[in-house]
Amino acid sequence: MRANLQKVLLPGMALVVVAGMAGCYGREQTVETPPAASVFDGPDPNEREAPWSEMNLEHVRSSNSLQHQGGPVQFKASGAVLSTDMSMYTVYVNRSIVDVATLRVDGDMLTVASALKDGINPVSVYGSDAEGALVVFRTAIWAGTASVQGKVVDEPGNPVARATVVAALTEDPTVTATTTTDSAGRYVLNNFPRQTVAVTATGTGTLSGSTIGQAGEDFGDIVFWSFGIPVATPNLDFSRGTEGWISRRGPPPTLADHVENPGPQPASSESPIRSPGAR
Repeated sequence: MRANLQKVLLPGMALVVVAGMAGCYGREQTVETPPAASVFDGPDPNEREAPWSEMNLEHVRSSNSLQHQGGPVQFKASGAVLSTDMSMYTVYVNRSIVDVATLRVDGDMLTVASALKDGINPVSVYGSDAEGALVVFRTAIWAGTASVQGKVVDEPGNPVARATVVAALTEDPTVTATTTTDSAGRYVLNNFPRQTVAVTATGTGTLSGSTIGQAGEDFGDIVFWSFGIPVATPNLDFSRGTEGWISRRGPPPTLADHVENPGPQPASSESPIRSPGAR
């Protein structure tokens, strides 16, 4: 988060300039105009670099949904204490400045009135901690109002309860939401943008299934198929000897125990084993 930052001056100095930072998910984003410069008279005429805060900010949302379009956006602070002087904050959402009157600090939470649209939203927070150290945070938040919902069933069609369901945006698979199925096998994940979503469900043991669809539309059932599905090929496992495997050309082959490195063998006139159905 600190890469490519120009010198930032504390009170008693001159100008605040922030430029060239890379956005979340590895995307280079246009940098907004930083907070207005302020000039202060101070006893020390020498320029000093502003200290960086040890604060980390993390976007807070429910595990079973993305950010609701139009809802408030919250960031949780750790490592340092948020300043309660709201004039120290400048926040941009979709490259538009957010009215400072709509910002709120409550303990370790910074709340921003939402201006999120459906899809991806670049968000930048400029501010300071309680000690006056510089805080700069940039991220990209996916938001929407569409639901991803469906049902998980077993092979006979019975609902599967307590299966873990994970939905991920195909455009950015790192953006996920997770839930578990209810007693009817149903799952609901909220606040997705109207984009393609891949859904994977896992149950006990090796049971799993997946589907893909458009958020806001029907996803259909995810089926947990069992292993050992019967194959309509007679005597595929040789349980009835060579029945169904005998060639009609020449004498039938015989089954023999496997021998490691048997050495040279005499040529045989017997026809080779064929697969069932071969002529």
